[in-house]
Amino acid sequence: PAYTLTSSLSLTAWVNPTGAPVGGNGETALLGADTGYALSYYTNGNAYFYIGGGSFNISTGLTQNAWTFLVGTWDGTDMVLYKDGIQVATMARATTLGVPGESLKSGVTLGSFTAGFDGQLNEARLYNGALTSAEVLAAYNAGPIPVPEPGAVSLLVVAGALMFRGRGARSLRSVSL
Repeated sequence: PAYTLTSSLSLTAWVNPTGAPVGGNGETALLGADTGYALSYYTNGNAYFYIGGGSFNISTGLTQNAWTFLVGTWDGTDMVLYKDGIQVATMARATTLGVPGESLKSGVTLGSFTAGFDGQLNEARLYNGALTSAEVLAAYNAGPIPVPEPGAVSLLVVAGALMFRGRGARSLRSVSL
């Protein structure tokens, strides 16, 4: 069965970009679905969180060759972006998502399945609900699990959250939450 998130969600990832996105439109999904929601990285060095299409986005700058913890939450009314446990941007966004069955992507160019992320991505998670600021800060303070060896990939569902750990381009076509 396909995943369906329509009223609230959170996306989290530890990210360490070492270069600009490669190929495509200059955007790489850190975690997300093409037209519904995503944490993404652009050639301008910013990470973006969007809900319901790219025109509804909030962003923050990333430093290359440095680990950053990104979290985007949406409670059905408001989008919030956190960087290293601190809220950095908000936007009102009252909508309902309707993207069941769309591919969940990580490390690839949105709109395609071509590799695009130059760097390391660890603990990319999709939650069926909006994390609180206290939960975001606790996750940041807990720190990342060490990055696996190159080529090692795992997909876990822990406490209702989908978690991807690994390096390289991956796409998940069917996920149940």
